[in-house]
Amino acid sequence: MADPGIETSTFAGAAGGPGLDTLGRALSDSEVLIEDMLRAVTEEDGVLFWAPDKTLNLNDYLEKGMNAGAVAALESRIASLFEDDPRYSSMRARVTQTQGLLAVTMSAVGASGVVAELQLQQDGTTLKLVRVN
Repeated sequence: MADPGIETSTFAGAAGGPGLDTLGRALSDSEVLIEDMLRAVTEEDGVLFWAPDKTLNLNDYLEKGMNAGAVAALESRIASLFEDDPRYSSMRARVTQTQGLLAVTMSAVGASGVVAELQLQQDGTTLKLVRVN
């Protein structure tokens, strides 16, 4: 069973926004996976030296009219970011676009059995994190 690892929150700012947790608070297994999922979809390709092809920046998809095929392709692309990661036993992404606004829900089951889910919703020209668990 893969340990989710040790993580420092980089989303400890106001209202769960960007901001480093300077206190080094210990994160639960679920929070570690959520931080990892957030980082995977909010960083440019190549930013993480240990996983240079395992990130994408959802901001690149904002305000782009996507048809059903493009939505399905984005869901697959997000899920593929985690398919070789031993910390995840399953990961599913659901993408919707309503009146041009993007929303992404990511649901994961860690190798330890812990469940993690997060939602990102377009808020103007950026994405807003909606805490689920």
